[in-house]
Amino acid sequence: MAKVTIQDLSKVFPVAGAKPIEAVKNLSITVEDKELLVLVGPSGCGKTTTLRLIAGLEEATRGTISLDGEVLNKIPPQDRDVAMVFQSHALYPQLTVFENMAVGLKLRKVPAKEIDQAVQEAAELLDLSPCLKMRPEQLSGGQRQRVALGRAIVRRPRLFLLDEPLSSLDAPLRVQMRAEIVQLQRNLGVTMILVTHDQTDAMSVGQRIAVMRAGELQQVARPREIYRTPVNRFVAGFIGFPAMQFLPGIIKQAREKLWFEMKTSEGKTLSLPIEQARSASFQKRVNQETILGLRPEHLSIVRSPETAPATLAAVVEWCEYLGAETILHVKIGEWPARLRLLNSQAVAFTPGDRLEIAVDMAEASYFDPENGSALV
Repeated sequence: MAKVTIQDLSKVFPVAGAKPIEAVKNLSITVEDKELLVLVGPSGCGKTTTLRLIAGLEEATRGTISLDGEVLNKIPPQDRDVAMVFQSHALYPQLTVFENMAVGLKLRKVPAKEIDQAVQEAAELLDLSPCLKMRPEQLSGGQRQRVALGRAIVRRPRLFLLDEPLSSLDAPLRVQMRAEIVQLQRNLGVTMILVTHDQTDAMSVGQRIAVMRAGELQQVARPREIYRTPVNRFVAGFIGFPAMQFLPGIIKQAREKLWFEMKTSEGKTLSLPIEQARSASFQKRVNQETILGLRPEHLSIVRSPETAPATLAAVVEWCEYLGAETILHVKIGEWPARLRLLNSQAVAFTPGDRLEIAVDMAEASYFDPENGSALV
């Protein structure tokens, strides 16, 4: 069993002559046994500090960290039964792959026969058996990352902590290592916490994702839930590529219906009907400012205007051709927006082309403009 319970965890770093920095603020989260949880957020959000607190490399200012009910706060790092893989591979260049993987066990004075067995098993699991006599400079980036993972695996810890393990890899290796980490976690049946700033890595790898911002937990949920029902504007904009676009407007009532209305700088009114199923929820927001959130796949080019219930006029800015799909950049009034189109659906566009854009209002998100919280 390796269930991690973090309760009201905070870390404050003193700064000479300045206000202290609160890197982690009252974080509470539970990581279930054999779960792969990803901590994701922009640089400086506190995710790596959280990992270091769990590993014992930093001392918590407040709160507790427990592993299977045992509070770790006062336990030295080497006695926590936790293995951490750092962003830099931190391999010894003068040692072979075998020696790099075995170094921790040798320091613990594990018998040589047990060390050999543990390294051989880990090397086979990581497809490193042919590389055991090689040195780090003879390995690819992906192989060096696997050696770092192998050094953690041979310890057979209850908990794995991975700090930005993919950040130094190029795009093809990054995709490969995502799959390898997922498969490794399943094969080992271990609890794993992975930190990344890349939302694509988080969505690809995590069984659940915890989004952090400025030291605070914003939302923790499965990838599909966090993508479809973000709790606030920050999460909605951070998760997803291309990012969700936000349009400012006001909820209006007319012709026995609710409408989302936007006023352009030219004084023109753009209106979109709010779904009947949501009308009751938005009655209390009539005449109030509201932010409409739309993902690129929820916008499309109108083919038959008479059958499109919700449309907006747009002007083409430029196109990104990405192989299987095209990201079409347009302006709706003065607001930039993006459409995701399959190339089989796309045609040649020229900057300045005028289009009618259909909006799937059933998939729209709404946010409070003051605090950014999602509106149901």
